[in-house]
Amino acid sequence: MPETAPEIAIPSADRHRLRATLIGFVAVLLWAALALFTTATGGVPPFLLLILAGKAQASVTVLLACALIVGGAVVASRDLWNRRAQR
Repeated sequence: MPETAPEIAIPSADRHRLRATLIGFVAVLLWAALALFTTATGGVPPFLLLILAGKAQASVTVLLACALIVGGAVVASRDLWNRRAQR
């Protein structure tokens, strides 16, 4: 009968610390990959890159871009309106 390795008891606090460290390490790796891929795309605009990659339909991408532009304009106009009201 083969011998099994003895189980090592890891205290709960150390287990949580190890898990947090691994999550942080994966986050750093993903951030590095994002930087690498962003550099590799060169000057291609992000929405065009989405369409070229086939991850979004052109209509969805245009709709998203319009929503972001309109949303930014609404936020800017609210801020401007609030500043004028405070005077």
